[in-house]
Amino acid sequence: MNYRLMVYDDFFMHPEEIQKKALEQKFNQLGNYPGRRTDQCKVILPDMFNELEIAIKPLIPANNTIKLCSFQLVEKQDLVRYSIHQDMYFTGIIYLDNSPVLNSGTSFYTHIETGWDGTTPKPESIDFINALDFEQTSVIENKFNRMIIYDGNIIHKISGASEERLIIVFRVAE
Repeated sequence: MNYRLMVYDDFFMHPEEIQKKALEQKFNQLGNYPGRRTDQCKVILPDMFNELEIAIKPLIPANNTIKLCSFQLVEKQDLVRYSIHQDMYFTGIIYLDNSPVLNSGTSFYTHIETGWDGTTPKPESIDFINALDFEQTSVIENKFNRMIIYDGNIIHKISGASEERLIIVFRVAE
């Protein structure tokens, strides 16, 4: 199975309930990511976490599990300081915005001169990841109750947002 990128629409059976529960949480965790996150879903909403874990198990490499799972709230001003990057692990996102703006979601990039997208060893000619040297090659649009899982090595970033973007973000690893 190719684990580069998978997209699943209509992921949760009751996404409105998940969204409501998410908005009841405290978004008090700051880190090297845009916006704020909640405590781990495994702790604050174990039933929802179990539903997520059961649903993604057949989609991820054997012997892998969810290592991190939180709700994340990103406001428009949070996007200014974040550029293209790599995560170095399988990443999952479930969009929980009812009415996302067009062309918002997760964008993927390729190095203009070499075609490098992060899935192979970095060419020696690339000293560091400079956004000016990359072009956007695709966008997975933010759609309510859409889940994406992708190889976090792929060069990517958040694209667009209205006033707020609500997601579940999770990491998959051994």
